[in-house]
Amino acid sequence: TGAKPEHKRQAQIYAAVLNRPLVVYLYYNKNTSHIAEYVVPYDHNLWTELRSKMELLVGYFNNKTPPSGEVGFHCADCPYVFKCEDYRDSRRK
Repeated sequence: TGAKPEHKRQAQIYAAVLNRPLVVYLYYNKNTSHIAEYVVPYDHNLWTELRSKMELLVGYFNNKTPPSGEVGFHCADCPYVFKCEDYRDSRRK
């Protein structure tokens, strides 16, 4: 069906930084030994979105302030998780 969205985001970072026009995704099914290959062109719009998020996070890091707004699975690894009001509010719902 295609590359997973989280894999696309990661690979677009590599493609942008390494200046590559294509990304090849290889998936291996260990149960059936089937290999699936997806060739996806570099997506400038996705890179722009990812870059703005990264710049925002670098700003939070440099200012030593917790990010706000987007709550998700990634919060478990955040050093600010116990101080984060957005995370606390999301757990109450």
